[in-house]
Amino acid sequence: MGRRPRIVSHRGNTCGPFQATENTVSAFAEALGLPGVGGIEFDVDLTSDRLLVVHHRGKNEPPVVRTSYARLRENNRGKQIPLFEEVLNSLAGILAALGPGVQVLLDVEIKRDPETGFEEYGPEYAGAVLGLLERHLSPSVYAVTSFDGSLLRQVRALNPGLALGILYENNPILAASLVRDVEELRPGFLAPNHALVAQGSAQRPLFENAGLPLFLWTVDNRDLDRFLADPLPAALITDQPGQALLKLTP
Repeated sequence: MGRRPRIVSHRGNTCGPFQATENTVSAFAEALGLPGVGGIEFDVDLTSDRLLVVHHRGKNEPPVVRTSYARLRENNRGKQIPLFEEVLNSLAGILAALGPGVQVLLDVEIKRDPETGFEEYGPEYAGAVLGLLERHLSPSVYAVTSFDGSLLRQVRALNPGLALGILYENNPILAASLVRDVEELRPGFLAPNHALVAQGSAQRPLFENAGLPLFLWTVDNRDLDRFLADPLPAALITDQPGQALLKLTP
């Protein structure tokens, strides 16, 4: 099969025996308990009452930054929406229990809703996220990712040595923006949608030639087989981590 890609569990493991809710401590614990898992990915956003939460906005939800924490929970019918610091506390304990021999990565995606203005998040947003990460975890176990270049530039200015990943979807200026982003942000990896690097994709050479590890999202079902057999990706971010790891078992 060639190089074995890292398997990163997208928003935790929601396909396990307990059917955990995505972006919750239970889902993260289930994912990190999978033998051979390479990490977890989760989303951080900011509420209107300035609380950092671990949550991915649903299609019919208003922007998180325009919603109070209480209303956010109401809108989600009481679903667990943990505070970012609560999650970090729990993850620190889980990682300590796993021991230093287990190497996993926490892929922390900082959200900024494209429907909102940057001023709604405020200049302190990126710093608040980094402050909590630095307080609770070793920098060797996490990376910060985002679609938002302005947020990543803030993160890079605040912590020049931090591992960054840049998220990409298809857009008409992808080639120019990729070159600029790599030069300005000095990322540790790029995280394109898997369709951008599928065999035969016009964009695949752009990412091949970037010379950086590629973390592909979100790779499920038949795409798992395709990309597990593809030597290009360094990591696959998937909703099916157990299935992916099983396919990698000799």
